[in-house]
Amino acid sequence: MRGVVVLITLAACSGGSSSGKVCVPDNPAFWPDGCDTLDCRGVNCDVTCVTNTTCGTLDCTSSPQCRIDCQPGVTCEKIDCTNAQTCFVDCEDNANCDVTCAGAQDCVENCRPDTECLLRCGTTPQAQCHFDMCPTVTDCGNGTYACNRACP
Repeated sequence: MRGVVVLITLAACSGGSSSGKVCVPDNPAFWPDGCDTLDCRGVNCDVTCVTNTTCGTLDCTSSPQCRIDCQPGVTCEKIDCTNAQTCFVDCEDNANCDVTCAGAQDCVENCRPDTECLLRCGTTPQAQCHFDMCPTVTDCGNGTYACNRACP
């Protein structure tokens, strides 16, 4: 008898939406190839965006826990942790990260000195929504903060 081949899928994806391919990750997961949006709304989500790639939208709206590792040289275009309980973004060396945490209970974005980060807190207090590791935070107004980059 021959052995059985088992394939493990890291994410279930569907196409056809106007915003591109939407995927639902298995956890923990690497960002799937060809995925424009990773849908983690209302669920725990642990994702890695691998070195020297671009990851589209990570939708963690109302997630109990959302964590993403944006590895060196990565662009994490849009991380939406609106109304999440816990959101943690690690924006590593030479990466670029844009995070929204309006209404989040606890949102932290690690932003290294050679990394460009944007944090959109809205009316969420800084005690609940803030940078870690950022040498100089620029207040852009309206609850938006920049680290190592210009305001939008």
